[in-house]
Amino acid sequence: MFSFSPLDWIKENLVIIAISLMALLGGYFYGHSSGYGEAKAKGDAAIAQLRGEYDKTYAKAVNAAATKLIAEIKRGNALASELATTQQQLADVQNLLQKKVPYVTTVYKTSPAATAVPIPRAVFTRGYVRLLNTAFGADRTACVSSTTTSSNDPATEATTSAETGLCGDDLLDSGISQADLLSWAIDTGTQCQQERAQLIQLIQLETTHD
Repeated sequence: MFSFSPLDWIKENLVIIAISLMALLGGYFYGHSSGYGEAKAKGDAAIAQLRGEYDKTYAKAVNAAATKLIAEIKRGNALASELATTQQQLADVQNLLQKKVPYVTTVYKTSPAATAVPIPRAVFTRGYVRLLNTAFGADRTACVSSTTTSSNDPATEATTSAETGLCGDDLLDSGISQADLLSWAIDTGTQCQQERAQLIQLIQLETTHD
């Protein structure tokens, strides 16, 4: 009678069984290793792609910012050059006007055909000069208190009148001549025009900044 013994069969086929197990294990580890390597390669490729896209985006942003900065610098330089030209032109006009001051403040004619004669001296009171300085924002000269308590002279009474707001020395001669006043007006007018030119350039710079 035939009898089958598993233990005997295993003993007889041990080598075959061992080889089969090794083949199965080898296939498993090979497949696992191959899958991991493939996944890692795909991940590395995706990372490289993202890094490349980021580098391109960053480069574009840097180039755009650099281009805008260069444009701003050029525009600022152009405005500064234009302002310098305007200020120089104003300074040239100022010098020309100042040279003409003595000519128009020393002699005059009563008619086109008349001979030029000396111009009478004009009197500008201290109050006149004080009001002029105040109107242009200059430091206001301190008033000199009047020592007159009463007077029959209307002009003298005006110096101490609270209603008029005059100072005690407002009606005195300031010593300022026509030439002094005109020269001051030329300098002040030039300064105002230069500051106006600066303000215009600043407004243009800010309004076109974006």
